[in-house]
Amino acid sequence: MITVRDVRKPTTGAQATGTHALIAITAGEKVLGHDTFNLARSEDRTRLANRAHSGLGTITANIYSKDDLRHDLDLITLWLMRHYEQDRFGPEKIPKGTQRTQNVFKLHPYILSQAGTILFGKPGAGKSYICQAMAICMSAGINGLWSIQKQIPTYYVNLERPKLTMINRDLSLCEALNLDGSSEVDYLHARGKGLPTINASIAKWTRANPDGVVILDSISRSGLGDLNTNDAGNNFINTMNSLECSWIGIGHSPRGDDTHVYGSMMFEAGQDIGIQALSERKGNTNGVALKVTKANDMRFPPVSYLALEFTDDDDDDSRLISIREARKSEFPELSISGPVSRTQQALNFLHDQPDGTASVKEIAEGIDMAVPNCSVMLKEGEAFQSLAKEGRTRRYRPAVHENTYES
Repeated sequence: MITVRDVRKPTTGAQATGTHALIAITAGEKVLGHDTFNLARSEDRTRLANRAHSGLGTITANIYSKDDLRHDLDLITLWLMRHYEQDRFGPEKIPKGTQRTQNVFKLHPYILSQAGTILFGKPGAGKSYICQAMAICMSAGINGLWSIQKQIPTYYVNLERPKLTMINRDLSLCEALNLDGSSEVDYLHARGKGLPTINASIAKWTRANPDGVVILDSISRSGLGDLNTNDAGNNFINTMNSLECSWIGIGHSPRGDDTHVYGSMMFEAGQDIGIQALSERKGNTNGVALKVTKANDMRFPPVSYLALEFTDDDDDDSRLISIREARKSEFPELSISGPVSRTQQALNFLHDQPDGTASVKEIAEGIDMAVPNCSVMLKEGEAFQSLAKEGRTRRYRPAVHENTYES
């Protein structure tokens, strides 16, 4: 018997490298040979057929020759190369009378059914704690911090931390959430392993739990190469979407710019929901703001605030003891954080100049802005005051009332 598994077309860059598959040749319970190769390669097919035939008994080998086996293998691989991809997918019409359905959230408003979410922020912003808390709330059906309608199978894929750390965090979160007993979260601990190594294990879980949620911690440890390349971004999104379930990936923001996830724009293009995590530390409490930056097929929800309280910093066994909703006023820095406006960028640039003044060209170059646009902003903006020309050059300085402008 010839068995075919894992048919696919790998790519190098944007180029497909041919149809590949795992081919196994068996006789009853006996495996005669197996290999994964490009189906178009005649030498690979011949090598597998010859090796498999050598394992047949004398009588069977005389009845079923090497040429017969090679021919059958050629027929199967030729059919696969001609028909597998074109027959795998086909056109589909939307039946007349189909009604619109409402969005179904696994965890409102951050995890949408059959969609992908990326939560990103600076290191230490509390992203992993938040996602692990989400996992526990979904698995246990805890409706409080977020809106959860029922218990949802959750698979937390840990590529980032030691197993013991995740166990301790799970126990602390269960206690903080007043959960008596196990969190019921399924964990996959594969620190140091990349997504290609464990993808089959994740896919096995999602087949058994099609209504579940996969949480990947983190994108930076996914082992897909340079995250700044479009190939890495596309491969990540395609791999996660191929799981055919809801998923959330934890990403890091670039150094000096926490407004987007680190890496290719394909991460942002491929996500359905993007969430920026901002944090502010007050004593033993870490305030976290969750701000949705992308929302496909849903409205943008308001920024939400959480407070994560830990034991004393001097305690060698510092751990989480409380997680709760927070008021906006508790963490004032979070309530005003956001992208710095062009006006504020220009004001910051002027403050850095020895005499507090600069020309249009100098300001435009300093904040990476087109000179004509910068000129309009300076002339029309109330935050700037123009000075007398020096030859053909006009310089600007901050206006007296500049403090009315905030970043």
